[in-house]
Amino acid sequence: MREFATVFLALIFETTPFLLAGVLVSVILGPVVERALASAAFRQPVVGMAAGVGAGMLLPMCDCGSRPLAHRLALAGRREFAMAFLVAAPVINPIVVVTTWLAFRDMRLLILRLGITALMAIATAFVLARVQGEVAVPEATADHDHAGEGWRSIPGHVLTQFFELFQYLVVGSALAAVIQLYVSQSSFL
Repeated sequence: MREFATVFLALIFETTPFLLAGVLVSVILGPVVERALASAAFRQPVVGMAAGVGAGMLLPMCDCGSRPLAHRLALAGRREFAMAFLVAAPVINPIVVVTTWLAFRDMRLLILRLGITALMAIATAFVLARVQGEVAVPEATADHDHAGEGWRSIPGHVLTQFFELFQYLVVGSALAAVIQLYVSQSSFL
């Protein structure tokens, strides 16, 4: 049990700052990004998907951090963009590109990683954006519209989003700790 607690807490401590950073970006920059996207010509789904992959390449976010912004963009009506961004951002962001290069020093591998991820992000966005209802991303509701509330509402929105997502982080970390401790690596190999 002590080993489980150590691995579990290490995962929580390692990932919580990224989750918080993603929530902060979502709450603070989300409205700006939404306005920019609303004025952009993303009427064509393929253009929205390509833009989502491009945003994934620009924003240094892990999967914990990209989820709040993707959710916010989907609620704003940019489902294709949000889905492509959600899949692409954790794999092809600038930090991962640099660390992949430093780890392998192989341009061919780096290009393959970026290319395959971009194709998978577009394919996933294409399929999931066609799913109606809450399977892909929840539809916008009245309680998600915070336009015009001002800067004083930011702490409340940050806490709400953070604790909404933190519960999934706890469950995921517990599952990862159990797998790491009680499932032999030879089973995966």
